[in-house]
Amino acid sequence: MAYKILLVEDSPTILEVLTSTFEYKGFIIKTANNKDLVYESIKNEFFDVFLLEIDLTDVELIKKIKHSDKNIKSNIFVISANSDVQTKIEFKNEGVNGWIKKPFIPEKLVAEIISFLK
Repeated sequence: MAYKILLVEDSPTILEVLTSTFEYKGFIIKTANNKDLVYESIKNEFFDVFLLEIDLTDVELIKKIKHSDKNIKSNIFVISANSDVQTKIEFKNEGVNGWIKKPFIPEKLVAEIISFLK
């Protein structure tokens, strides 16, 4: 079974690298570079995993994902160079499964997601 990921990132370079790395491992990838595209996607599609860049997400977006009929059981990971403990706690309390610190090695990130999903 191929897992489906919504990758939300504002850097075209990171989007391209992560998309090709995940696709190489058999994932189905949809990308978004703004919140409006995320909101539209969660209305219409199921995703196994959300990878959300911190600058494009907030608690309200996390709540929308977790309360959408299609994505209530989805896994959410936040990508950030920021390691603010209060933000991590707040997001974790809303259902975020993990925090991915920038910079990261794309292959390692994919391996961690695969390990989490097993």
